[in-house]
Order: sequence, then C-alpha cells, then structure tokens
Amino acid sequence: MRTVGVVVAAAIGGFIAGIVVSEVVAVVAHLGFGRAVGVRYLPVFTAVAGVGVALVAERRRRRRGSGDLKITSPDGR
Repeated sequence: MRTVGVVVAAAIGGFIAGIVVSEVVAVVAHLGFGRAVGVRYLPVFTAVAGVGVALVAERRRRRRGSGDLKITSPDGR
C-alpha cells in the first residue's frame, strides 16, 4: 500500500514539476527568440520519470531496510 502512495505522489509531483519547467522554457524562449517554443507533453514525461525514480528508490529502501538493525558504538564494538 505504501508503494501505491509513493507512486501517486511521484506522479503528481512530476506532473507539477513538468508544468513549471514547461512554463520556464516558454518564458525563456519568448524572451530569447520572441516566439512560442515548448516541449510537447513535458508534464507527462516528467510524471513518468518521477514514478520511475520513486519506484527505484522505494525498492532500494526496502532492500536496505530488510536486515536487522545493528547498533554499534563509535569505537566499533
């Protein structure tokens, strides 16, 4: 269930980030070239990339967290 929440959050966050980046590209292109330039479907691509990164991070976190917690002192005992 946690993975579903992570995927949904990553998709929403990636989509919003894609909208922001798309707007920045549009403003810079308008100021630099004087015409509208943009990347088609950028929010969708960033949402998919966000989900991919989130799934990889979640898988790595689960693998690392599956072992027993070993607490050692600073001198290594």
